[in-house]
Amino acid sequence: MEKFSDYFVDTHFEGSYPIEIWNHFDADGPRTNNNLESYNKKLKAFVGVAHPNLFKSIDVFQKQETAAFVKYQHAIKGKPAPPRK
Repeated sequence: MEKFSDYFVDTHFEGSYPIEIWNHFDADGPRTNNNLESYNKKLKAFVGVAHPNLFKSIDVFQKQETAAFVKYQHAIKGKPAPPRK
């Protein structure tokens, strides 16, 4: 039993990462990855295929970057965001 206890403590309490990295008790930012899951779902719908080729991927990322830049510029200038499609 002591061997298992040592393994459990070493793995789950004194593992590879310091507690400050994975503990979100006092975190101000998002506590889950829901925002990333949402982005992934939108990106997948935008691409339209499960495994796009390199050129399709580059095209999609360029369009996403342009859309984010436009949204950022509107926010800086205090303009409302363009309507969603």
